Amino acid sequence: MRRLVIRPRISFVQGALLVLALVCGQTSAQTFTTLFHFDSTHGSYPYGDLTLSPDGSTLYGMARQGGTYGYGTIFSEPVGGGTPTVLFNFDGTHGGNPYGSLILSGSTLYGMTAQGGTNGYGTIFSLTIPEPSTFALLGVGIATLLLYAWRRRKR
Repeated sequence: MRRLVIRPRISFVQGALLVLALVCGQTSAQTFTTLFHFDSTHGSYPYGDLTLSPDGSTLYGMARQGGTYGYGTIFSEPVGGGTPTVLFNFDGTHGGNPYGSLILSGSTLYGMTAQGGTNGYGTIFSLTIPEPSTFALLGVGIATLLLYAWRRRKR
């Protein structure tokens, strides 16, 4: 009686990957982090993809509803989480209910709305966002004004 021996055959690449997987193992567990819970103030029902700033510090996106006028918002969110900044509140006149994803070119965001505008059928829009250096200069200017006011009050 013959004995049947089954030997699994794997390629060199498959073997190398198997050895690598066994040696390295999974070094870290995946972590899921909620960066923000939407509310009507910052927008509601976010839609589309998030767009990452060139320096990797900020995410840009759109919410279909909410905001000051209820027609949606364009927002920015620090990658590390926190409260988003509303960059624009759609008002119906300039479009409403943004749809799709934003495209970032230089310091300008481009996108579309599904409603609003002159004819009520939506808009294509652009929004210039401030460069990080603009925020730094603004912060320095405000700090200088506050320091000046404080020193003047002390006299």
